[in-house]
Amino acid sequence: MRGVKKTLSTTLLTGLCVLAVSATAVNAASECKGLAQTECEAKTECRWIDGYTRKDGKEVSGYCRSLGKKSSEAKEEASSKKSE
Repeated sequence: MRGVKKTLSTTLLTGLCVLAVSATAVNAASECKGLAQTECEAKTECRWIDGYTRKDGKEVSGYCRSLGKKSSEAKEEASSKKSE
């Protein structure tokens, strides 16, 4: 019985850790997802990707994506230098 409780506790703790890490990754990736072009371009951490046609002929609509931490910081720095 004691081994079952320990296994259950370990499984629950592992599950909670995985859930916490997953939630953080989803939140970080979704800061730009779903934004309209004007909203996207106004955020320094986001970049607008114009629509295009793939090689297989499928049309892809324009969308907003995250620049990532380093690119976002560089964009902010460049923006602040322009306003000086």
